[in-house]
Amino acid sequence: MIRTLAVAVAAGLAAAPLHAAEGGPILSGEHANFSRLVVRIDPTTEWSLETTDGRVTLFIPGKEIAFDAARVFEKIPRTRIGAVTTAIGPEGTSVAVDLTCDCRVSTLFVKGRHLALDVSDRDAVLPAPESLPAPETAEARDLRETAAVEAAEQILLRQIERAAGQGLIELADAGPPAPPQAEAEAETGADAAAGAESEPAEAPPALPDPAPPARPESDAAPTLPVALTARGAPEAADLAALLEHEQIQATTVFDRERAKALAEMAEPEVAVECLPDEAMDIARWSDGRPPYEQIVDLSSHLLGEFDAPDPATLARLIRIDIRFGLGTEAEATLASFPQDFENRALLLDLARAVEGRPLLPDGPLSAAESCPGAHGLWSAIAGSGPALPDAEHFETIHAAFAELPPDLRALVGPALVARLLDAGRTEAARLIQDTTTRPETAQTSALTIVGARLAAAEGDPQAGIHALSALIEADAAAAPEALVHLARLAADAGLPLPDRHVTDLRAAALQARGAARAADLRLLLAESLAVRGELPDAIAEIRSALIDLPRDPRFAELAVTLLAAADPERVGRAAYAETVLASTTLVSADPASDPARRAIARRLLDLGLPQGAREMIEPAAAREGEAARLLLAESWLRSRESARARDILAGIEGPEAARLTAEALALDGDFAEAGAVLREAGLPEAADDYAWSSGDWPRARDEAAPDPERHAMAEFMVAQTEPEEARPASPDPSTLDAEEAFVEPLPGLERPSLDAARRLLATGRQVEDFVQALLAETPPGGAPAAN
Repeated sequence: MIRTLAVAVAAGLAAAPLHAAEGGPILSGEHANFSRLVVRIDPTTEWSLETTDGRVTLFIPGKEIAFDAARVFEKIPRTRIGAVTTAIGPEGTSVAVDLTCDCRVSTLFVKGRHLALDVSDRDAVLPAPESLPAPETAEARDLRETAAVEAAEQILLRQIERAAGQGLIELADAGPPAPPQAEAEAETGADAAAGAESEPAEAPPALPDPAPPARPESDAAPTLPVALTARGAPEAADLAALLEHEQIQATTVFDRERAKALAEMAEPEVAVECLPDEAMDIARWSDGRPPYEQIVDLSSHLLGEFDAPDPATLARLIRIDIRFGLGTEAEATLASFPQDFENRALLLDLARAVEGRPLLPDGPLSAAESCPGAHGLWSAIAGSGPALPDAEHFETIHAAFAELPPDLRALVGPALVARLLDAGRTEAARLIQDTTTRPETAQTSALTIVGARLAAAEGDPQAGIHALSALIEADAAAAPEALVHLARLAADAGLPLPDRHVTDLRAAALQARGAARAADLRLLLAESLAVRGELPDAIAEIRSALIDLPRDPRFAELAVTLLAAADPERVGRAAYAETVLASTTLVSADPASDPARRAIARRLLDLGLPQGAREMIEPAAAREGEAARLLLAESWLRSRESARARDILAGIEGPEAARLTAEALALDGDFAEAGAVLREAGLPEAADDYAWSSGDWPRARDEAAPDPERHAMAEFMVAQTEPEEARPASPDPSTLDAEEAFVEPLPGLERPSLDAARRLLATGRQVEDFVQALLAETPPGGAPAAN
């Protein structure tokens, strides 16, 4: 067993490099005729090398691998390689190498886990690839494996001994004292063994593994068995006894760390320290002079003896940069002077936050905790903390914001308003916006954009769209961002974009191809086209994007959403049907798409396309969804396949199922049963529609809202089947309407007279029109006529 464990340990150690993490620092090295860059990627990772004029790009599709090129030029000059940049985008990871020479680039794998890029002179001899070792003979392999196992055993035994000394494992004692009978049997066995040394002992039969014996109580320190104290190879019997008698109780590093982690989880979390407002009192960081005068003055006193910077002056210089929104300059100054001073990390966070850049993960403002005052304000501006904590904290945050200088409020206010709008806090966003613009602050593009978003959130999207449209026309620099927000507001409000803005959005999406924001622009373009009722163009844009960006799932999701939400009357019934029937492959067969399938199938049925509706709804109906099965049954009814519809409806209850079942029965001519099904389902009014077709004249006569002609006919039929008192004849039959003429008693013909003939002629014309109207409203299939 130990041998097996040692083999597993050795195999794991040998296989460890194959599973090393990808990415990390990009290594470099300079050689006589070439310069080498080395990146760590898995041998199974897909990659490609693209060569253009003066640049070589290593592209790894579908993976986000963090490479670090900061130390590339510590070991190589820039004679062949001018720059190395890395980028991670939605399509994968790229490493771009700018060349400063007319060189040749080649690649090879080094030791199975490093990909080397060699930039060599045109006349240089390429380095030879790694040669494969000669095949190993079976005898050499056995010797190597035996040596590896023996070495692993020795290492394992030494580690066990060391772990016992550190308390990570416990070694049990040799065992409790043997009982007297056992001792006597042991002595007898020893005597027998002494008398028959030359005879091999017969092995005892194998017994099932006994339960582990109870550990004896002992105050003595555990000692290592003899087999483990020796540095030589242990005997096999000693190793077997070591495992069978449970002489070791081990605590792995995972057990130890897990126990530690559970203990830490049980302990209360340490509260994040919220910094006082005095540490971020930015309004007091300037002495009132123009910024350039203060910066020049401080810069002239920054360096002292031996060009060492004065920490106090350095801190003041950085504060001036932050006060006037020069975050990049402040961060560059900090990078140039690594000397530590009070609140250095805080100033670095503020330098990034004032320009809306993300904070470093270990900064004092990066903890996503709720803090009051200036700390909470700058955390919210930077996006690391909640935009709106509890009401009490927000009051202090607003107070800290109001104390900022007006120009700084105008700089950072839009970011805070945007975060509040993203969090759905419209009232708080309005308060910050009003505070920002209160002292008649000059209207910047950023303020206009968040003001438009705020207007839309408050229920006036038209005002927001008008403001953004004016900004697009007036400010070319802010036009792309304003266009994106304008399209978003219009799409959310269901308002169509004008033609010129659709053209601008299409141009912006085309210009951004290959950039990270290209996908967002194309999604917005497709959605804007759909809102305008141009569903075919929207789906065409999505299909094109799926070819260019196949790994972005948002396009397929948007296609399903647009197809399900489109209105055939707005799109055009023919255009809608053509687009939907050609786009069935865009709707996935996953259960998440079932609501969209039901909506599309309903519209196709309303358009008179039962086969298309059936193909759309069948995947959802196969999952036993009742709503989908009802639509599937209706599609078969519209195709006049009543038997299939009734099979699908079997076992489904409810008024809609009863209505469709009755329709299927009526399609087969069983009108009486159709009415009975509807009455049993509690739909008597719907059942009355089948009374006329089934010849149930009393029910047809007693309809809640009868048609006059049908009511008269029903009364006549009832009179023919149920004798009633004779109706008196009208004195003047020419004044009767059609319904009255139909039920007018016929004159007695046993004694012909001119009066009887006159009465027949007066009522006959109206009776003929009445009967023709009844026949005209009965549909060919026998289904009840619509009232």
